[in-house]
Parts: sequence; C-alpha cells; structure tokens
Amino acid sequence: MVTCTSIGLRRLALTLVGAVVPLCLDGCLGSLTLVEETRQVNVAHSAGMPLAVTTANGAVHVTAASPGQEVSVKAALRAETAERLAATKVVAERKADGTLSIGIDWPADGRRGSEGCSFDISIPDAKGVTINTSNGPVSVNGLTGDAVLRSSNASITAGHQAGNVDAHTSNAGIIVSGPGGDITAVTRNGHIEIVDAPGAVSADTSNGKVDVRMTDAAPGPVRIVTSNGSVRIEVGAGFKGQLTAKTSNGRVRVSPSTAVRNPAHGETASVVTLGEGGQESTAKTSNAGIDITVRGK
Repeated sequence: MVTCTSIGLRRLALTLVGAVVPLCLDGCLGSLTLVEETRQVNVAHSAGMPLAVTTANGAVHVTAASPGQEVSVKAALRAETAERLAATKVVAERKADGTLSIGIDWPADGRRGSEGCSFDISIPDAKGVTINTSNGPVSVNGLTGDAVLRSSNASITAGHQAGNVDAHTSNAGIIVSGPGGDITAVTRNGHIEIVDAPGAVSADTSNGKVDVRMTDAAPGPVRIVTSNGSVRIEVGAGFKGQLTAKTSNGRVRVSPSTAVRNPAHGETASVVTLGEGGQESTAKTSNAGIDITVRGK
C-alpha cells in the first residue's frame, strides 16, 4: 500500500508491484493470455471537490466513505505482457480547480485493445462526479453534485446522488434511485428504471421497458421514448401539466380513470392533464402498453 498525504502534491503516478496473474480470454480473442495485477492507492482527501475517473474495458464503482478517511483507489489492471503491466501507472492528479482525476498511464504506444482497468473507489465526499469507461458497469452511491456517467455494453447504477444525473450507455440497463435533481438516461437495448425522481425525467431507449416513479411533490415533466418495451409512470399530487401517451399494438391505461381530463383517443393514445401550468410531458412506445398511475387524485 502507498499512502499519499501531501495535499500540495500535484501529480501522483503510483505503480505498485502486486501478484501477477495470467488471465486467458477465449472466444473472439482466441487464446490471448492477459496478465493481471491489483494495486491499492490511498490519496489525501480534499473535501467538497469533484471526482473524475477515466478508464476503458473496465468497471468503475464509487461509494461514499466515512468522514476523515483518505480516498481509497483499488485498480485491477490487465495487460498483454508482464513488461507492459510493469510500465503501466495508476495516476491520481489534483487539478487546478480541485478535481481529483483518476486514470491510467499506459506504455508509450498506448492501451492495446484487449487491455483495461477496473476501479473500486471509496471517497468521503465528492461534489460532482464524472466517469468515462467502456465495456464495464458504472455505479455511484451516496455522493453530491451532478453525476455524468458514460459506459458502453454495461449497466449504469446511481443511488442517492444529491444532484442531477446524466447517464449514457448501450446494450444494458440504467437504474437511478433517490436522486436529488433532474435525470437524463439514454441507452439502447436496455431497460431504464428511475425511482423517486424529484424533478424532470428524460428516458430514451429501445427494446427495453421504462419504469419511472416520481416523488409526491415532483412537478415533472417526463419525456419517455422506447420501442418494444412497456412504459410505467407513477406520479404524485405535485405533478403538473399535460401528459400525452401514445403506443402501437398496445393499450394506454390510466389509474384512477378520473385523472383523465381530456377524452382518450382510442385505446392506443391518451392525454392526461394533471394540475395547472407545468411543462408538456410525453410517453411513446410500440408493441407494448403504457400504464400511468396518479397518486392522490
């Protein structure tokens, strides 16, 4: 373990020698054998600062630690050779604006396609978090500020993020629970689930269902687009504005039926007006139904 305690240190390029384990990948990579190593890095914490993590071919998991602790970074590296692994560095850099930037310095010729790194990070607090990875899941829990989360071919999960959440991935689902602000969730071939949203929700996917539950006081709006997937929306008494729901080869159901202020346009479309003012909300799908539940009406 290496412990970095100097706040004034601007760049921490830390390479720890650990157990080197060969990893054999079959299938599309043939008989390629990768060398693995896990490194542990501790970094002095600076309260109220943003966190930025960049990697590839790896997962990123960030959780809130107890106050007073250092930032704990566990990096699981994979490289084609032991020599390349030894030349690869885990880097933690405190930027001029206070952002703690965590990433990987690969050898001079850059990361090769089969190589990658996963991060497991524990941090007392972070006011704003940005994560960029590929082919690996992303999860954040118990942080503050806005979260910008990017991956591909893997899921994204954000729990109790006290701020806005902007999540993009593909071929996997997105789950956001207990956020503190607005939600943008975009994926393809994956479901989207948003629980206890207090503000605006934008959810866009294909070949996946969308479930959105708003808090009692949330005014909206919601904008939902999917195909070949069902849509379920639950709103409270604080929701305002007109919600237009449309589908094909499915039905639109509103509960209770007294929440429908405008006549339904057949079984595949409905206009629901909830409260005075507010912005326009929409929900669209195909080959599936749309269920709208209005609490407190």
